Amino acid sequence: MSSDFIPVSISTLQPADSPKMNLYQKPTDQEGFVLYCAEDHPLLQEDLDRLQGRGISRLYIESGARESFQEYLRDVLNPSGVEEATIKAKTGALNYVVKDVLETKSAVVTPIRPLLRPSA
Repeated sequence: MSSDFIPVSISTLQPADSPKMNLYQKPTDQEGFVLYCAEDHPLLQEDLDRLQGRGISRLYIESGARESFQEYLRDVLNPSGVEEATIKAKTGALNYVVKDVLETKSAVVTPIRPLLRPSA
């Protein structure tokens, strides 16, 4: 069942009228996942502060919501609204994207030019 969920650092989340995806919590005392915030429910700064205060650093999304989450991260990094994303949220989003790219098994990094010149 855990393969059906993807961990999401709460540092990538911002308070919003709606996170546009269900956010789940994984309780330590039981198996499975519990809905923390429904996709159409407001996510408040107090919610994020409460999670951090309890030592919770990640929530989970369903694997089918991966594209929605990536779009959410793009919006955090390049907001089109009046309110700017916080530096913390932007940093968290960037860290998530970099980690996601590095963990993708099909990702291959090929340098454009050699990093070192061959010795003569």
